[in-house]
Amino acid sequence: MSVDWQRLALAKTEQDLAKVILNDWPEALGAGRAGVYLQKNDAGGALYARGAQCALLEDYEQFGRHDDPLLARVQRRHVAAMAPIASLRARSHGYAEFAERHSRAFHKYAIVPLVANGTLCGTVCLSLLPSASAQAERRRRDLMHALSLHASTRLSQLRLREGAGLRWQGILAAEDVALCDLVTGGHTVTSMAAALGVSDNTIKKRLKRLYQRLDVASRSELAMQFMLGPEAPIASQRETMQVGAWHVVSLT
Repeated sequence: MSVDWQRLALAKTEQDLAKVILNDWPEALGAGRAGVYLQKNDAGGALYARGAQCALLEDYEQFGRHDDPLLARVQRRHVAAMAPIASLRARSHGYAEFAERHSRAFHKYAIVPLVANGTLCGTVCLSLLPSASAQAERRRRDLMHALSLHASTRLSQLRLREGAGLRWQGILAAEDVALCDLVTGGHTVTSMAAALGVSDNTIKKRLKRLYQRLDVASRSELAMQFMLGPEAPIASQRETMQVGAWHVVSLT
């Protein structure tokens, strides 16, 4: 099964990102059950699950999570990992109780890390079915690493945009913050107009006003300024030159 990378890249919220992962990826990875953990703070976050019964999730939280050897490996290395459930059960006394209760639910267990801005802030947990061949197993491993890369990139963008919006509150009007967020998301003038319920011409006028106010020259610079925040004006750091067909912007 092929996967649509753009669906990950275009997820509008963290919940949308989790839905795309759970809808598209279990079949591609040969997983019978899947869950997406998204950590928001030390107190917890959100768990999105597909095919997992409540009893399994509750037992994992009670018996498995804090003594999960595969999770510990992912936390140390920030790299996707998988192993037969029997081998994990043998390595960890605490995890053994969870594995014993749900031995029929797992053949092989995998965890894919979700890293945002240098911090492990989520995982995709997968109960894997047996692979048809060694080649299929290698493809599965490659897809796990690719999922980690693409989903982590989108998660980083979403969290940076969320933080950027908060930094501009009180400096820009709420409608301008919303417009900058759409620009940062790569929207066209027409899609921004549709999202905000105004005309294309209104969007163009508002963009021109923002360019003047923030001393930027393009939507890409506006997006960069929005992400950096008001305390780091790029205009004072910008040096430009033309190299062939490339417009080079040097930030010092």
